[in-house]
Amino acid sequence: MGFRGVFEREGAEYLLEGMVKEVREEVIAHGADLFALEHRLTLVVNVRAVQVVQGRLLWKEEGLIESASYFAGRDFQYTESNRRAAIP
Repeated sequence: MGFRGVFEREGAEYLLEGMVKEVREEVIAHGADLFALEHRLTLVVNVRAVQVVQGRLLWKEEGLIESASYFAGRDFQYTESNRRAAIP
């Protein structure tokens, strides 16, 4: 699964670029029947901001990490909708 896109606004003063370097998913809670009840989704990203006119790098950060947990169930649609909502 993935998304790649470019969104431009003519005359923009700043450009914000980002790249997802890693996606990790792990089970963090099980039910009595050992069915996974909660997962943790972790994204590792590189981000940079550039001043468009001068091409000057304003800010750069590599390896930013964001995690969110979400609940799972036996219904795939329930689990997938929670997964998608975990990191907007």
